[in-house]
Amino acid sequence: MKKLTIMLACGLLVSIMGVQLVSAQEVRPTGINPDSPFYGFDLMFERIQLSFANNEQAKLNLQLKFAGERIDEIEQMIRNQNEEGLKRAIQERARIRVEIEKSIGLEENLEMKENIQTQLETQTQRMEKIEDSDSLEIKNTLSLEIKNNNELGKKIEVLN
Repeated sequence: MKKLTIMLACGLLVSIMGVQLVSAQEVRPTGINPDSPFYGFDLMFERIQLSFANNEQAKLNLQLKFAGERIDEIEQMIRNQNEEGLKRAIQERARIRVEIEKSIGLEENLEMKENIQTQLETQTQRMEKIEDSDSLEIKNTLSLEIKNNNELGKKIEVLN
């Protein structure tokens, strides 16, 4: 009975995550956003996916994907003028980035390491574009969070 209940709950969440109305101006649909009561479940499912990754490369690829999704959510929260959701998405992206940076430090395959660093740089450039084009009301929040996250990334680089 418990298994059936869990399966039904998971099915319900998956169906909810798949349903999202997308306006004409949105480029990327983001699924469940930080302002959703189901956001914690979305993050939990991501962590479950990471725990089932076959190897370190698969795990890193998932982490990069999730970090990109956080950037999509950041863009969405800016469009919605949702400062709390914005903070949450930025914090989650920072958390994922820390995990990626730690994994890069442990990675011995130089080609893979360079590929991941290139993807991180691309994501950082995306964040910089967002920072340059965001609304004035949210600019201070975004700038402060990005600055804090960049400083954290630099500290991690020094440790590696």
